[in-house]
Amino acid sequence: NPLWPFGASTYSNGNLDVVTDGASYGYTLSTFGLATGKWYAEFTYSAAGAGGQYCQFGIASNLAPTLGYYLGSRSNDWGFSQHIGGYYTSAASNSYGSTWSVGDLLSIALDKDNNRLYFAINGVWQNSANPAAGTGGVDISSAAGLPSFFAVCDSAGAVVTGSINFGQRPFAISSIPTGYVSRLIQVHLISIYRQ
Repeated sequence: NPLWPFGASTYSNGNLDVVTDGASYGYTLSTFGLATGKWYAEFTYSAAGAGGQYCQFGIASNLAPTLGYYLGSRSNDWGFSQHIGGYYTSAASNSYGSTWSVGDLLSIALDKDNNRLYFAINGVWQNSANPAAGTGGVDISSAAGLPSFFAVCDSAGAVVTGSINFGQRPFAISSIPTGYVSRLIQVHLISIYRQ
């Protein structure tokens, strides 16, 4: 969302490609927040700046100003972080699978009906999770009823370049988890219904 007022990321390709500014911790958010339903999205981490590789992909439900905060430094935000093999929330790190690096594909399955969050690296769901079966996910019940936004974060001096896929092109994995849909599909269906 290029209208998000915190940070100075640059966007292209219909605001689906992002280059963060790297000047300070800060994250950029999707345009729509999701309060119910099961959702899938992908992020391709294509390049890192001179400050090193420090990228997070996750969700944010805390819409206080984000500049100066990393994803997961506050409650109701979860940031899957490449360098720890896990995620942050409420400023605490939690193990959840493997580390990752430039060139990797990150996936999120967000289940707002059952308050669970799942992360995958190159199509492999971490923590032996199975989003379709509802096993191995991160408990996000503290954000129940709140809109959750897909988010990408950098670190001070570490520019992140990548591309988000909400379903505007074929997903990189062969099939998304059963029961999950992309945000773009839902928007398209609403458009058809309103016509």
